[in-house]
Amino acid sequence: MSTQAAAPSAPRVYEPASWLIWLYLRFTPSEGWYTLVILLGSLYSVVWTVGRADWVDSPSLTSLVTLSVLVGLVAAKLRRYPFLLHLGAMVGGAAVIYWQTAALSELPGALDRFLVLNSRVQAWLQAATGGGISTDTVVFVFALGGLTWITGYVSAWAIFRHRNLWIGVLPGAVGHLTNLSYLPDRWVPHLFLYLFFALLLAIRMTALARSARWDRQQVRYSDTYGPTSVYHAVWYVSIVVLIAALIPFQPPAAPMLRAAWNDIRSPLDDLELHVARLFSGLPSRKPTPFRTFGSYLPFQGAISLGDQPLFLVDSPSPSYWRSQAYATYTSQGWIAGDLEARPSNWSHPLAASDGVSAVTEMEYTVTSLFSANGLPMTALPVSAPAPFSVRVLTPESHWLPLDPSPGEADALPDDLAEALALLTRLYASGALGRSPADILYRALPADVAVTGLAHLASGREGVTSVTLVSPTGVDEYLAALEAAFLESAGEFIGVQVARRPPAPADVLGLTSPRRVRPGELYTFTSRRSTASEGQLRRASTNYPGWVTDTYLQLPESLPERVRDLAASITEGADNPYDMAVAIEDYLKTLEYDLKIPAPPFDGDGVDHHLFTLRRGYSDYFGSSMAVMLRATGVPARMVAGYASGEREDGSGSFVVRDRDSHGWAEAYFPGYGWIEFEPTPGRTLPAGPRDDDDGLASLLGIAGVSPDEEFLEEDLLVGETTISSALPVPGEGVGGSLAVAAVSVALAAGVVGLGLWLLYRRVTVFAMTPEAAFGRVILLGRLAGKRHVANETPSEFARRLGTAAPGAEDDLRFLGSAYAHARYGGPGAVEGESDQVARAWARVRRALLLRALWRLSPLR
Repeated sequence: MSTQAAAPSAPRVYEPASWLIWLYLRFTPSEGWYTLVILLGSLYSVVWTVGRADWVDSPSLTSLVTLSVLVGLVAAKLRRYPFLLHLGAMVGGAAVIYWQTAALSELPGALDRFLVLNSRVQAWLQAATGGGISTDTVVFVFALGGLTWITGYVSAWAIFRHRNLWIGVLPGAVGHLTNLSYLPDRWVPHLFLYLFFALLLAIRMTALARSARWDRQQVRYSDTYGPTSVYHAVWYVSIVVLIAALIPFQPPAAPMLRAAWNDIRSPLDDLELHVARLFSGLPSRKPTPFRTFGSYLPFQGAISLGDQPLFLVDSPSPSYWRSQAYATYTSQGWIAGDLEARPSNWSHPLAASDGVSAVTEMEYTVTSLFSANGLPMTALPVSAPAPFSVRVLTPESHWLPLDPSPGEADALPDDLAEALALLTRLYASGALGRSPADILYRALPADVAVTGLAHLASGREGVTSVTLVSPTGVDEYLAALEAAFLESAGEFIGVQVARRPPAPADVLGLTSPRRVRPGELYTFTSRRSTASEGQLRRASTNYPGWVTDTYLQLPESLPERVRDLAASITEGADNPYDMAVAIEDYLKTLEYDLKIPAPPFDGDGVDHHLFTLRRGYSDYFGSSMAVMLRATGVPARMVAGYASGEREDGSGSFVVRDRDSHGWAEAYFPGYGWIEFEPTPGRTLPAGPRDDDDGLASLLGIAGVSPDEEFLEEDLLVGETTISSALPVPGEGVGGSLAVAAVSVALAAGVVGLGLWLLYRRVTVFAMTPEAAFGRVILLGRLAGKRHVANETPSEFARRLGTAAPGAEDDLRFLGSAYAHARYGGPGAVEGESDQVARAWARVRRALLLRALWRLSPLR
C-alpha cells in the first residue's frame, strides 16, 4: 500500500484588520468606554487649568495625560509581571517627557537640544546642592510633566485594574487643589468642572460594583442598567454642581485653627525657602498672605502683593523696617551669607569699635499680626528682648602659608596678599624666627587677628589655636601669640587669620527660635544715622577690611556693560555719596512694574533689569543700585523688608501691610556706617540724610511727618484704610455679615428642601416595576424597624413585614410575589401588572411611613 506524503500546510496569514480587531477586543475595558471618557474628562479638567495658568512653557499636558491613561489601561489588562509593567511605564514616560521638553528649545538640531537641556539640568542641580539660586524653570517642566504622567497612569491603573475609586480620583484632586491654591479666587469655578467628572466617575464605579455583586448572586438585571445609570447621573450631578457653584462662599474666621495650622506647617518653612530659591523663575499669580524674607532673595518674575496687615509699629517716626540684609550677589539673586545667631548685646572676641558717629537711639514697639520667625527692625538694633537673636556674618578666616604655591595668594584680599608676600620674604631670610609674635603683629593689617598657628613636626602638620579674651588689647594679644608659639612644637609653616568684626556687630537681621504669635509685642532699641549730606560727602574712603572683603563682591559673570553704565552714570562725581545719588536718580527714570518676566536662566538679573526690561519692582531697583555701587568701588548691599506703612488714625502706630513689602540699597560710609538709599521710582526715604550740618534736633521724624508725605505701592492702592477697618473687631460689619448670612441660610434651606423633596420623590413615588417597588419596600422596612435578612426570600420578608404594617399584608405579599416572579424566572409580565404594582406600592408606602414616623415619635 503506497502512502502519499502530506502536502505542507500553507502559512497562516494574519490580516491587519484581524489584528486590530483582536487588539480592540483584548483591551476593551470591561468597565465600558464611557468609564474611560469620564476618567479622561476629570484629568483633562486638571491639566486644562494648569495649562491656562501659564506657569511655564511646557509640553502639551493634554497629550501627555491621554497617553499615560492609555498606557495605564493597557497595563491594567496585562495580568503578568506588574513590577516590570510599572517600571516600563515610568521609564517610557520619562523618555517622552525628556524628548518633549527638549523639543521646546529653538535650536535646530536634536543633539544640540539634548546637550543644552542636560547642561541646564546640571546647572540647576549645582545650585540645589551648593546653596545657590536658580531662575531656570526646566526642572519644574520635568516635574510638571512627571506628575501629569504619574497621575494619569495611576488613575487608569486603579480604575481598570482594581476598580478603586479613591486612588483613581485622589491624584487628580490633589493636583487640582494644589494648582488652585496658587491662583486667584476667580479660578475657583474650574474646580466644579473637576467635581462634575469626579462625581460621575464615583456613580459609575458604584454601578459597576453593584452589577458585579448581582452577577455573583446570579441576579438578572437590565442590559441598559449601565448606560441608564450614567444618563441619570449626568442630570443629578449637573444639578448638584450647579447648586454648589451658586451658593455664596465665605471662609470662616477661625483664629485658633489658623494658629494651629501655622504651628503644624512651621517645619516646612525651610523647605519653602529652598523651593523659592530653586524655582524663583515661576510667576506669582495671586497675592500671598504675606511676603517674608529669608536667607535668599531670588530674582522673581511677576509678583502680587495683598492688603493684609502684618505688623503694628509704635514708633516716634516713620522708618523702613528691614527684615534681612544680603551680602552676596549672584546673577540669579542675593544670598545673606554664612550667618550665625547671637544675643543682641554680643560682641566678638576679635571685635574692634566701628567708630561710627552721628547716630541716635530710637525705641519702638512691634506687634505681630501673623505667625513669623522674626520681626522687622530699623537700622542697627542696640537691644532686642528674648527670645530674639541677631543674625551676623561669621568672620571670614584665611590661611597664609609661609611657602605658598603659585597663584595661592590670588584668592586673598589685596592687603592680606601684601602681608603674605612680606611674611614669605621674612620666612625665607630667617628673620621671622627671631621674634615671630612681634613680627606677625606688625606685618599683618591692623584689622586682622591671628587665630591659629600651623606647624610641622615629625612630618605631620598641626594647628595651635590662639586664645583671645574680649576685650583684647595690644599687650593681651601679643601675650596670647607668644603663648601659642611656646605651645606649638615643630617648624612654623603658616598662620590662620580672621578679620576683626565691628563692635557693635553688623546685624543683618533678627531671628527667633520659636514663631512669634499674632498679638505678641516686643520693644526694640536701634541706632539711627543723623549724618547730613555734607558729612557724607566729606566721608573717608578708607573702608575697614570686614566691609571690603564682603560688600565689594561681584560675580565674574556680571556683564561688562553693567560696569560701563555705572561708570558713565557716576562720571563727574568726586565722592561716594554723589556717586550714590547719581545712580539713585538714574534708576528713578525707569518704570515701576510688578508684572515682569523673570531673568533668563543663563542671564543676570541686574543686566536683565537695566538693559532688557528697563522696568521692574523694588527688588530689582535696589539690586541694580547695590551692584552698580560695588562696580564703582563703593561698598553696598541689598536690604529687604517693609516700607513705613500708614499711620493709624488717633495713635502713633504704623500699620504695615503686605503691599508695603519693599527692597532698597545701603552704602557704607566710614565714620557713619550704613546709609539707606531709595532708587525705586515714585518713592522717597522717610528719614534720609539732612541737607544741613546742624545738630541732632533736625533728625527727620522727631517732629513727626505729615501723612501726605507717606507713599503707597504703585498699582496696589486699595483705598484709604486703617487698622481698625482691616482687623476683625467684635461688632464691626454686623449688617453686611448678617445680610450675607441671611442669604446663605436661605439658599442652604432651599437646597436642603429641594434635596429632601427629590429624595422623597425618588424613594417613595417612582416605583412602576416590581424590582423598583420591592427595593423601596426594603428601604422603608428598615425605617419601620424590619431589616431584610440576606437568606430571606421576598415572600418571607413580605409576610414578616406585614406584622409592622397592619392593613397592607395583602399588598406586601403581592409585591413580594411580583418581585420574585420578575427576578427569578417565569413568563413575562401579565397585562396590567404595572398598574397593580403602583396601586399596591401606594398603600404599602403609606402604611410603612406611618410606622416609621411612630417609631421616631417621642410619644412612642
